Amino acid sequence: MFADDASCLELFREVRGSERVTPVELPWLDVEMAFLIVVCRHPR
Repeated sequence: MFADDASCLELFREVRGSERVTPVELPWLDVEMAFLIVVCRHPR
């Protein structure tokens, strides 16, 4: 995942909340609290 790759950490602004002492604030995304919604707009 991007939060585990140090080179992508700054680019995508993703962190693991469990590794921080303070709460994660915007514009950073806590990957442990987030979920992904995927939509397919092309019917088969």
